[in-house]
Amino acid sequence: MKYKLSNSIVASEFTREVSRRSKENILNCYQCGKCSAGCPVNYKMDYQPSEIMRMLQLGMVDQILNSKTIWLCISCETCTTRCPRENDPARVMDTLRSIYLDESRKRKVKQSNFFMRLWQHGLKDALNLGSRWDVITFNAVFLENVKRHGRSFEAPLIGGFNMGTFYFLRNVLKAPVMLFKRKLHFLPKRIKGTEKIREMCEKIEEMKERDS
Repeated sequence: MKYKLSNSIVASEFTREVSRRSKENILNCYQCGKCSAGCPVNYKMDYQPSEIMRMLQLGMVDQILNSKTIWLCISCETCTTRCPRENDPARVMDTLRSIYLDESRKRKVKQSNFFMRLWQHGLKDALNLGSRWDVITFNAVFLENVKRHGRSFEAPLIGGFNMGTFYFLRNVLKAPVMLFKRKLHFLPKRIKGTEKIREMCEKIEEMKERDS
């Protein structure tokens, strides 16, 4: 497929927004492919990290935000270490996830509502939630967990994630072993400063609502 390049495409508003948020010069990438070669999860991605960088240069907004790649990135920063241009592709991936979530808020998309997804996108998409939904669900459950207890508490973290992703019995057989080895607890450990952590989380939510 051929693309006719112009200044409006290469320096698109979307590319500039990603560069501004990530503080990375997207146009620095010259497609050496070292980020893709070193990525430990590239075999699961629909687009390689170097391809995402090139698509950014071409302003291919829809393809990028609808890709699995940005959600499969584990932020190990192998790509960042290997980049000869000293770019930070891991930060770019994190920025793209943030932009996707911001756009979802603006459109008032209720990511957590299975029946809303069923109504908007059909049964196939609602059931096949994929890596994007897994990442969004885990982040939401983890942050709520920290907000309530001031630290990670494994029991509600695992339970909340399984409920949110509709894999209700996933890893359930591992629970007795973890309990026996005292790696899993029914009650959270109390720590100091929980209220301050809760206040901080609430302020961040207020800032997001104000900016959206």
